[in-house]
Amino acid sequence: MTTETKSMNHYGTCITSDVPTGGVVEINEVNPEFLDDMIMNGINTSFEAFKDKYGEDRADEFEEHPDDEILVGYYRDEIYGDYKEYQNIPFSCIILGHTIHITNSVYVIKGAPCSPCYPGQVSIGEDGNFTAYSLPAEAYVDPSTNTKLVTANVLVYRPRIEKMLVWDKLSKAKKRLDSIRHSYAT
Repeated sequence: MTTETKSMNHYGTCITSDVPTGGVVEINEVNPEFLDDMIMNGINTSFEAFKDKYGEDRADEFEEHPDDEILVGYYRDEIYGDYKEYQNIPFSCIILGHTIHITNSVYVIKGAPCSPCYPGQVSIGEDGNFTAYSLPAEAYVDPSTNTKLVTANVLVYRPRIEKMLVWDKLSKAKKRLDSIRHSYAT
């Protein structure tokens, strides 16, 4: 039995069934220990913005919030201030409130296109024919998720998902860079 490749316009973004795209999973579908590890090793962008505004000496005054954006598998470029994805790592994701958006991974899984809230992304918790980036098998609470998981042969970088989720931070960094370049040119 052969499966045919399907393409669709998913709320303004074209997705294809055999090309991996951003995967979305609910936090309660991930093992708590795995989630804690991701949060502890991730970058809290609200905390970074707080330090930028008030300085390192006031960092202990920051109060975390459940809706803080956590970047996992990213680093902050110290020169430009923007966030960049590490290359050649197993996965990278963005934790936003109650969801995890997997932006790149060596693991892929089949799922259904998400609701309009997440255009161009695939829900890992639903049955479907579209390929999405995924967390590793040990990340999931539901053992049936492990059986649907496959390892991709190639790590493919899909910048459009990252740009959708952290666009305002990236555009602010670009504006800052442009102003620095302009000041050096004059």
